[in-house]
Amino acid sequence: MSALVVLRCFLAILSIVSALESMLDLGELVAAAENLTDIDGQLLPTSHVFASGATLITNVADTDLNYRELADLDTALWSQGLRILAFPCNQFGAQEPGASNAEIKEFVRSYDVGFTLMSRIDVNGPLADPLWRLLKERLGGGDVTCNFQTKFLPSCSSNRCRVARFEGKSLSDLRPVIELALASSSDSRSGAIATSSTSSEEGRHQEL
Repeated sequence: MSALVVLRCFLAILSIVSALESMLDLGELVAAAENLTDIDGQLLPTSHVFASGATLITNVADTDLNYRELADLDTALWSQGLRILAFPCNQFGAQEPGASNAEIKEFVRSYDVGFTLMSRIDVNGPLADPLWRLLKERLGGGDVTCNFQTKFLPSCSSNRCRVARFEGKSLSDLRPVIELALASSSDSRSGAIATSSTSSEEGRHQEL
């Protein structure tokens, strides 16, 4: 299947499942995410993450379904270039009440997490994380209403990124869109995918 056909299919599906999308410069995303830290307090190498092909961004809480679905998707699509950034958030019904990132990390330990679990953040309000603030401002749709409800999907080629915002869609609903986003950007990606994380399946997993 040619890259043009794949892109047309991607845009067709995108028009069905998402009404919100925008084009952003890769530099905008990197700048907004420059101070992001993972669950261990380490700065995230954002230029590598956003250059990988497609990145799924969502806010999560201590619920079994959240982490199992993300872990399954990560296992299935990591080798194709998908990167997942999961942000614990306690702004919705105190679903993420852990006093520290260490407590959150302990909860997630049993899920064999390979995707990137971030430090806990706010997604709304005056203390909202800059990356989330940028995505909401540029794509519209207002504030996030619940954990795991809003999902952003930047898909980058060269220095430009098509970013979509999805509301209330399950990961199974979004998987075809994610796969097409990965396929449409594969021709323009460099070989950096293999080195943007680690070279082995085992090495990519966070030490939980």
